[in-house]
Amino acid sequence: MTRLPADYRVRSATTADLPEVVSLFDALDAVYGLAPATDIELLRGLFQVPGFDSERNTWLIATDGGELAGYGDVEERPEEGSVAAFGRVHPDHRGKGLGRGLLSLMESRASAIAAGRPLTIRTSTIAQDERALALLGARGYRHVRDFLHMERSLDDLGTTELPPGVAIRSFQEGDGPLFHSIESRAFHGQWGVSARPFQEWEERHLSGERFQPEACFLAEHQGRPAGMLIGRGWTVEAWVDSLGVLEKFRGHGIGGALLEQAFRVFQETGYRQVALNVDSANPTGAKRFYEGHGMHVRRHWVVLNKPLPDSMPPYG
Repeated sequence: MTRLPADYRVRSATTADLPEVVSLFDALDAVYGLAPATDIELLRGLFQVPGFDSERNTWLIATDGGELAGYGDVEERPEEGSVAAFGRVHPDHRGKGLGRGLLSLMESRASAIAAGRPLTIRTSTIAQDERALALLGARGYRHVRDFLHMERSLDDLGTTELPPGVAIRSFQEGDGPLFHSIESRAFHGQWGVSARPFQEWEERHLSGERFQPEACFLAEHQGRPAGMLIGRGWTVEAWVDSLGVLEKFRGHGIGGALLEQAFRVFQETGYRQVALNVDSANPTGAKRFYEGHGMHVRRHWVVLNKPLPDSMPPYG
């Protein structure tokens, strides 16, 4: 096992630990002048992903006195060809080797998950965290992408009309294969995305407490399925997980209509803020699209990849 300083201990995390984990993330954000942004329900959602093994895929580092000093998790993401790793060290405990230790634990587990398959380990950090970027660079990670966390207030929504020929309805029982098909085709060929079999996709998006059908919408253009949006509400803010429009239906205002519909439903439910993540190099101009609907960048994430042992990165 990876060596840690003598006065620190490591164990797996449980959902009971998540309030402390959120506090750790908030403390690190404060160092860089960022407002708290971690919703505990987003973390709890990871523990609810079908097949996620919190015993083997999460780590807490704490002092002998029980003070939380670090947190990490890994999750296989077949549609990205990667094992996602996410780790943070409390600012009061940096400079003691905890980041290196946590990274070693995550890499070891990611290698076991990959079992020689051609996967990468993928991680991310905020652009301001130069210490984390330096550590990752020294360990062989390379910058592959930038993602932007965007948000907007729901307090000042205006009235909008549907574009001609466009109709939107909420998710209905039996819509799963249709939503899956639209998303798979809409994102085909985009960076880091490959098709996921329907059963795996359904387990991740349309099952358990994470699934909120009233926040998911299908758009039709002249009676033909054209686009879909998958959203959900967390504790603090609403979230857009996925928004896709089939290529042949783009340019008709369908994406904007779906987004505005979700904004209104979230507002009526009592949310005052909505957020999403977007690839800054998205070929469809997604950042400009979201800015056109009142959203702005809250933080900048740097995404880094590293080949796992005995494997080669599938893309890069």
